[in-house]
Amino acid sequence: MKHIPEALRRAIQMSVVASFLVAPSLASAQQLAFPSAVGAGAYTVGGRGGVVLHVTTLADSGVGSLRWALTDEANRGLDRTIVFDVSGVIENLTPLRLSNADGEPTFTGGITLNGFTAPRGGITIIGHMIRFVEGPQVIVRGLRFRCGYETESALYSRSSILFGDSAGVIVDRCSIGFNEEQSTGGNGGDARAPNSGITFQNNLIGNGRRGAITGSNTNDGVPARVTWTRNVLVDCGWRTPNVAGNIRMDLVN
Repeated sequence: MKHIPEALRRAIQMSVVASFLVAPSLASAQQLAFPSAVGAGAYTVGGRGGVVLHVTTLADSGVGSLRWALTDEANRGLDRTIVFDVSGVIENLTPLRLSNADGEPTFTGGITLNGFTAPRGGITIIGHMIRFVEGPQVIVRGLRFRCGYETESALYSRSSILFGDSAGVIVDRCSIGFNEEQSTGGNGGDARAPNSGITFQNNLIGNGRRGAITGSNTNDGVPARVTWTRNVLVDCGWRTPNVAGNIRMDLVN
């Protein structure tokens, strides 16, 4: 067997050790939102590594409510995973809006809404819509939305869950229906930036006035990235989905 010089042997050993040290950091940087996540929003971080907030009441507001977990001033800056200790129907009496737009209360922490944690029966959200505007890193899974159904509100508030200029979003295994405006949609962040896209996957969307719109109303600005895959849309008036603006879109159903 050919002799390996001592200097070369040491260099090989050091490179092997370095590869073990670097590999975990690369894996962490590219960790999937959850094992079955795919597409433009697959690496959304959500509330990973932050606090866990428990929804303990079906009431519209107050400590332990969904509105409190999402919008309370003490929670807005936190990376947070929101879990449900109750099951049943939550009625939003007013739109539940999180926005980083000028002049509005900011929320800087990532958010994971995990409907799969609810006891038997799950969570259904009715009433007014939930809307994220310029929101960073949002994961939504396992929830039912019936927003807008028999709601006395402005028509646009009868949508279900919308994402405007939100960088890093994935919506998975949700049921969205019976809305009187738009079921869901979003236009994502800068396609050239990491973890800035949106994925809608494995969702059931139906019996709504409109399905979904992806992209912006113009071709101006930076390109957005959106993946729409393995969703079912049924009995929606139109927008199934509607694609517009400067967008890089994967549509795989």
